[in-house]
Amino acid sequence: MIVFKVALIVLDIVNDISFVITLRNNLQNLLIPRYFITILNQSNPNQVKLHGKIMILFFFSFYSIIFVCFPFLMNSCLAFKIFTFEIKGNFEFKKWFNKNSKLAAIITLFGSGNVEMLHLLDSKFANLKIFSAPFSTKALYWIFCGGILNIFVEDLPQLLIQVTYEFFFFFFNFVFLKKKKN
Repeated sequence: MIVFKVALIVLDIVNDISFVITLRNNLQNLLIPRYFITILNQSNPNQVKLHGKIMILFFFSFYSIIFVCFPFLMNSCLAFKIFTFEIKGNFEFKKWFNKNSKLAAIITLFGSGNVEMLHLLDSKFANLKIFSAPFSTKALYWIFCGGILNIFVEDLPQLLIQVTYEFFFFFFNFVFLKKKKN
């Protein structure tokens, strides 16, 4: 089960970053502020429609970056907070951490993409001691709450942006450009 969960988390992180990078490359010429000013000065109704489309694309690009960066910072802070809380208050976890600090550092780094990645440490994967971190109930609760918060702060906004972008990009390329050719 944990292998499937980790694979989904990694896939989510890759999808988030690749969407922002792809969007940046597709809309590079639309993100120049003077282009917006030029369109604003036009009185042609078709230009006003185009302006709205460009502003929506700028909106997607800007908010896509926000909905990748903010959750990344939130997950990083939460992962480090959980580790410092556990090291200070959980003697069993501190012993485990001293034995497995390199793995814990790597998983914490990956936990910045999604805090639920920390469950890899207490998964007892293949009955290995290295994957049996004794998290406290409070730390497990924080990981759970971080996962729920991630859904609302990262996943749902990104899904909305990606679906709207795909629909809008299809509409802009095929409908608007088709009318322009005629």
